[in-house]
Amino acid sequence: MKVSAFPQGMIAEKGRHQGGTQWRTESWFYIGFALFMILLSIIGFGPSIIDQANRNAPPTVLVMLHGLAVVLLLLLFLTQVILVATGRTVVHQRVGKVGLVVVPLMIVVSYLALIDFGRRGHDLSGDVIRALSRTGSRPFDSAGLVFPLGELLAFGAVFTAGLLYRRRPQIHKRLMTLAMVPILTEPILHFVGQLAGHWPRLQGMGPAFSIPGSLLLLTVPAVFDLLSQRRVHPVSLWVPVLLFTWQLALSFLILPSDVWRRFAAWLVS
Repeated sequence: MKVSAFPQGMIAEKGRHQGGTQWRTESWFYIGFALFMILLSIIGFGPSIIDQANRNAPPTVLVMLHGLAVVLLLLLFLTQVILVATGRTVVHQRVGKVGLVVVPLMIVVSYLALIDFGRRGHDLSGDVIRALSRTGSRPFDSAGLVFPLGELLAFGAVFTAGLLYRRRPQIHKRLMTLAMVPILTEPILHFVGQLAGHWPRLQGMGPAFSIPGSLLLLTVPAVFDLLSQRRVHPVSLWVPVLLFTWQLALSFLILPSDVWRRFAAWLVS
């Protein structure tokens, strides 16, 4: 049995692979989604790298490793959907094995970077604090780590489910796509923080953009299903519902709890 992080599940059915209109439409959809994720990341993180004026400090080695791991993940996703779209399934399976290294690396490095962020009380770029604080300078509360850590956990859980369903194409490709959505919250926050550096009225407005943005991205596969197949695949419906419910639990159950606040303080101690 061949094991691949973006394996045969993203390979279209034989009829579509033979050139059907629906298969071509799906191929362009997944390629477009992958390109959008890369573009969003460039827009979110690029300005603070190019323009150092509003940064709190230069990026550390850990932050650079985190960025590199995310870049590798995005490029791997794009590569895999392109390989499927061009019918290079054997290469797709081989390249997919790289994901078994890239994804755990991204999760571990991202976790370490988040803990380091919590210990400092501010992000090096300054974008996140500007996006979350009305004053643009309020120290970061370690309890707030519940959201990025929760997003990282959601990514890992949905990605693992996609891997388990690698032999079920229609399930697998939707799971892999939806797994990427939770980690897209961060570039949205960074982008708002960048704008707030120029227009202070946007300070603290990060959640007003990131929450609707994430919800909108979660609906994209369902909308595509409806337009292309006249029905919504169960994965496109229920996984977004579960992810949204998870966000509500983070906001209203976990964040306010004393248990989490003590645990978060211990994490950054």
